[in-house]
Amino acid sequence: MSDFNDLLKIIKLNDAQYDVAKIEKAFVVAEEAHRGQFRMSGEPYVTHPVSVAMILADLGMDTESIVAALLHDVVDA
Repeated sequence: MSDFNDLLKIIKLNDAQYDVAKIEKAFVVAEEAHRGQFRMSGEPYVTHPVSVAMILADLGMDTESIVAALLHDVVDA
């Protein structure tokens, strides 16, 4: 969850208008889809989609791009 909080901090620092509720909902869906899955490093699987979303937020991408980043591995779950 701390990674997601870091994402929210980045979003709040940007001047872009974000639909935070939509982003939070996408995170919940991703977290539920990947619950119990771990990377070889032992980290929860959802850390990867959140990291991708953070990169896109740093670049100033829009809500839909951040939501897509959070959900991009859900189809594999």
